[in-house]
Amino acid sequence: MKPIVNEAQSKYSDKITFELYDITNGKNDAIATKYKVYLTPTFVIIDSDQKEIDRLIGEVPKATLEKFITGNIEKHGKSN
Repeated sequence: MKPIVNEAQSKYSDKITFELYDITNGKNDAIATKYKVYLTPTFVIIDSDQKEIDRLIGEVPKATLEKFITGNIEKHGKSN
């Protein structure tokens, strides 16, 4: 999944901000709790007020991740 995420990050970083967190260690418990992330990978789209607007859970094909990203860009514009 990591190569797909890296490719998406390179392709869409001018339209959406990517933040990647490893929730398997205790360092990121607060962010995992805040956005209710219990499974990996979980992709959460948040707005400029740090409110969740969409999420995608689980390993998905490249086309599904791209559709998730582009659909949110079209619907909500640039996100954080």
